[in-house]
Amino acid sequence: MEHWLHFARGPMFVAALAVLGLGMARLVLLNGASLAVMLHRTRSHGRTVAWKRVLHNTFLALRPFPASGGARPWYSLLSLVFHLGLLLTPLFLAAHIVLLERGFGVGWWALDPVVADWLTLGTIVSALGLLFLRVGSPLSRAISRPQDYFLLLLILTPFVTGYLAMHPLLNPWDYDATMLVHVLSGNLILGLLPFTKLSHVALLPVAQVFGEIGWHLRPKAGEFVAQVLGKENQPI
Repeated sequence: MEHWLHFARGPMFVAALAVLGLGMARLVLLNGASLAVMLHRTRSHGRTVAWKRVLHNTFLALRPFPASGGARPWYSLLSLVFHLGLLLTPLFLAAHIVLLERGFGVGWWALDPVVADWLTLGTIVSALGLLFLRVGSPLSRAISRPQDYFLLLLILTPFVTGYLAMHPLLNPWDYDATMLVHVLSGNLILGLLPFTKLSHVALLPVAQVFGEIGWHLRPKAGEFVAQVLGKENQPI
């Protein structure tokens, strides 16, 4: 077990980080190329991009709560807690920073252990709440795919096992086995991040740009549609 844990923390962790870095670089390049093509077409058709509105809409999309409070306030609250824990805990947990310092020689300040514990528990509770709301809502079930449930459960795994590993009195399993599941699930998340909806953590800010310059119809598009339908000079 110790050998497998060493392998998961070492070569497998480095491989997962490499997949994460290369995968995210691929997404950035592909989306950057698509954005450049769309901007060129926008200018060639005599349109301009309302960058002020794009920035405004991007800010609105990144807010934790809608201006109106939202139709599902509990969902918004749980989502806020979940995303805060998901971002802050892995990046600023002392044990993770030590691992990075040993492997790459880089590090930064760490969360207080008590704060890290509460963030971990908050992430677990909010993830379970989101899962309950997803299963309990007919609308959410209708638009959910198996991937959505799998990713939520996968994200829960390193948080639950990490908390149990740091609190031996609450852990019913062997420490090494718990840590192996913790590290393997964390590596899997890193490797899957560029290829699943988890990539929205990096792509969300540019989504508004694509929406702004991509949805507009080209000049005289309405006339072309009317010709195809055989309804020239008729209201459509």
